[in-house]
Amino acid sequence: MPALSAELLRSMESLQRSAEQVAATALAGLRRGLFVIPTHPHIRADAAERFREIERGFEALATPS
Repeated sequence: MPALSAELLRSMESLQRSAEQVAATALAGLRRGLFVIPTHPHIRADAAERFREIERGFEALATPS
């Protein structure tokens, strides 16, 4: 398996969150009554795309074929 470049490793490390950070975010979400608690902000774009895929599915199935 090829080694990861130093640049990619630095990029990945910059996204890391400590267990304490994740726990604090999770507790804040629970206090606010959230059902979904996003603990890693860097996945927001991926989550948005997934939501768009789900919406397309609903739309496609709501229209009779």
